[in-house]
Amino acid sequence: MVSFSGVLFFSISGCASRAEYRAAKMAPSEGRALSEDRAGDVEREEAPGVPAAGAARRMLVYDAGLELLVVQLQSSVDQVETIVKSVSGHIEERAVKAAEARLKIRIPVADFRATLEKLEKLGEVLHRSITAEDVTREFQDTSLRLEMLGRVRDRYYALLKAASRPKERLEIVKEINRITEEIDELRERQKFLAARASLATLELKLRTVAVKDPDAALPSPFGWIAAWDPEGPSSRTGCLVVPDTEGFFRSKNEEESGYQLTSPEGVLLRTGRVKNEPRAGLSFWQEALQIELKKRRYPFQEESFAGGWLSRLVLPGFGARKHVLLFVEVQGARIEWISVFFPDEELSKRYEESARRMIKERRKRLWPPACIF
Repeated sequence: MVSFSGVLFFSISGCASRAEYRAAKMAPSEGRALSEDRAGDVEREEAPGVPAAGAARRMLVYDAGLELLVVQLQSSVDQVETIVKSVSGHIEERAVKAAEARLKIRIPVADFRATLEKLEKLGEVLHRSITAEDVTREFQDTSLRLEMLGRVRDRYYALLKAASRPKERLEIVKEINRITEEIDELRERQKFLAARASLATLELKLRTVAVKDPDAALPSPFGWIAAWDPEGPSSRTGCLVVPDTEGFFRSKNEEESGYQLTSPEGVLLRTGRVKNEPRAGLSFWQEALQIELKKRRYPFQEESFAGGWLSRLVLPGFGARKHVLLFVEVQGARIEWISVFFPDEELSKRYEESARRMIKERRKRLWPPACIF
């Protein structure tokens, strides 16, 4: 049996430990917001993350805001998803409207700066902000409090083994439960801080210029024109073959890639074919394409070329201006087209002559059944 004096002695000792614990609990948790410039300095000093054992590494919680003006909203959202997935990040929240999209993105801290730079290239930067909160002190304080609480709880467990009176045991159990709840809360806080320090948070807002003409927002009534993507692969490979040209490489699997030829710099040539429905001549489809290009706000120049219609257009955007050659010809029951994509104006000037020659020297594939509807 434990004597009253023994219990009293433990209580006094326990109170002393609790006083130490309370002092630790009331120690300030210093979390400070840093400016973007200062955040960059701190980032270079220490890599953020969970402190390693015996090391006093900085734990920085990054929060960023980015607002971009883009040309095509949905296409830009798709590109954001691709960029974020490439660094094992994820989109936590999203809201996409007609002319605006808001995305909450979580990005691994190690890839934070590089990812932000890639996203900025999707449009014109309207607003950019970065803040970093140093939670190192709070994490360390939490660890200290957990250690002290563990020692206090161990003392209560020792007293519980020695106590014999039911009332004493009940009071000790209540105190153990209270301390255990606080330990659990502190551990959850540690996990939260570690997670915040490992994944940066980016609030991304994409805006596009509202279309004033309601008809301009309507897609072309002809599916192949509405679906034509100047930067994407063919949905259906064409029946035309272009000659091999110096500086270009032929695709090993054209059916899968949608491209026939490509250059090391990213110039891409592809072909496609569709049914001539409604049955019409070149002038009809030329007018339909003109309407679509104007709706998309693609500046273009056109000419009759090699028995078909050739348009040289510029994709609207920011930074390097992308250029495209689009050639269309009507062959009875089918329409054949060739599209050449240039990543920038310099490559357009360098390769346009070769692209025109390839279009001019095109020939029909030697497998008629697949080319006849």
